[in-house]
Amino acid sequence: MLAGLIAIAAGRSKEAPAPLCQFVALDVRTLLLIAAGWELVYQLAKRALSGNRHEKLAQLGPSYVVGVCNAVVCSIGGCWGVLSLLTADHHDRLLVTSAESPYWPGGATGEMVEWLAYSFLGWLLFDIVHLVLWFPKLGAADMLAHHLGFFFLTCLGVSYRVMPFPVPCRLLEPRRTLRPQQPNP
Repeated sequence: MLAGLIAIAAGRSKEAPAPLCQFVALDVRTLLLIAAGWELVYQLAKRALSGNRHEKLAQLGPSYVVGVCNAVVCSIGGCWGVLSLLTADHHDRLLVTSAESPYWPGGATGEMVEWLAYSFLGWLLFDIVHLVLWFPKLGAADMLAHHLGFFFLTCLGVSYRVMPFPVPCRLLEPRRTLRPQQPNP
């Protein structure tokens, strides 16, 4: 095997092995529609909190409302995705496939996780825009870098259709947002 890898690297192999995964695409339209949906939730929360006597709540509260909504969606979807993929074989945990799970009656588990990833990407895009607009009130440069890193890594996973199992595991993390009194590490 090592000799085969060296031969491929040196260009002496007649035939390179087929890649495990290939770039498919990032559905930008879906991403923008989901980001617009999060913006709609933000605008509704902004309208509901506009008359609040606490200035900080009136200004920044809508972003936190959207953050909590995203945390709920990601936590519930992440739990369901993890449970669904636990019954899958290793191949289906590494690549988005059409394999179905007894715990997800809506079709292929990988596709469900892909939709969850798009929801997360839409929220990240929404939040990155708001972090920039409200800089540094909503978050400093470290939070912006954190969001950009997860945005680009999730884009890679979605566009190559890889890693459906780690995505729901990571989506379980926003549950910390539901308990804001505890500091995020």
